[in-house]
Amino acid sequence: MPSRVLVLGSRGFLGRHVVAALRDDEAFEPVRHVRISDGPADDGAFALDLALATSDDVQQLIDAAEPDAVINCVGRTGGTPPELHAINVALVETLLDALGNRQSVRLVHLGSAAEYGDTGNGIAVPETAVPRPASRYGSTKLAASLLVQTAARMGRVSGVVLRVFNPVGAHAPAAGLPGRLAAELRAAPRLGDGTVNVGSLAAHRDFIDARDVATAALAATGDPSASGAIFNVGRGEAVMCRDLAAMLVEASGRNITLVEDGEQSSRSAAVSWQQADITAITGRFSWRPSHSLEDAVGRLWAAAADASVAVAR
Repeated sequence: MPSRVLVLGSRGFLGRHVVAALRDDEAFEPVRHVRISDGPADDGAFALDLALATSDDVQQLIDAAEPDAVINCVGRTGGTPPELHAINVALVETLLDALGNRQSVRLVHLGSAAEYGDTGNGIAVPETAVPRPASRYGSTKLAASLLVQTAARMGRVSGVVLRVFNPVGAHAPAAGLPGRLAAELRAAPRLGDGTVNVGSLAAHRDFIDARDVATAALAATGDPSASGAIFNVGRGEAVMCRDLAAMLVEASGRNITLVEDGEQSSRSAAVSWQQADITAITGRFSWRPSHSLEDAVGRLWAAAADASVAVAR
């Protein structure tokens, strides 16, 4: 019997890819999803502002959707401490309260590699590493992941956490390096030579196609025996940000020179290297990253270029 999945944060970067993956997989029923912003429901979406939702609101939502699994793609990367806590932590608490003791409903929570902080150069970090987040964002994501893990280990929910490394793909937000570079390249002159000023691109990150993150989330809806576990989701390869930027320039087809004359971001300065050890997830689920980084960058640029055309019309 096909599974019914409820996606929270379906209008976000990763949420869009999860919804698309669900619609392409015959093992799942037509997806039900919830957007985090106000506005009318569309295409199977429930009209609920998750940022303001109470436990009763979410419980009613779950009763109406009758899901076999809930995939939480909601997250906020920037903002004030109260804003970060409200979306990254308080909403997860609300969700766990709403799920109650529904062991039949699988919870897949998308965490972040930012929870690890500095793991040392040249090291593929396993899930057993002690998290030392270097940012307020990482701290709030860690708090949420621990809430899910604790609730699962106590038997309150059937849930797993996916620590997502650096996703790349269509609609990547400007809050991250790939999305920010795409936006800057889109704004650069179309003809002739040009330069784009950026900060240092010397850091290494484990970049992964957002579509692979989506299929990992789908895979994690199965195997109830994995409840309480945390799994890294990456390609298992550290790539210099400078190399990713070069791929994006090539994909844009523009004669642009990137000038690294700015200061390194505080995030890159604090964490110069991140690489996922993906042994656990590839061994537990029938999942492995299947898309190349070049393909992910190409899709990122295609979406950015399409957005540029739409704005110009």
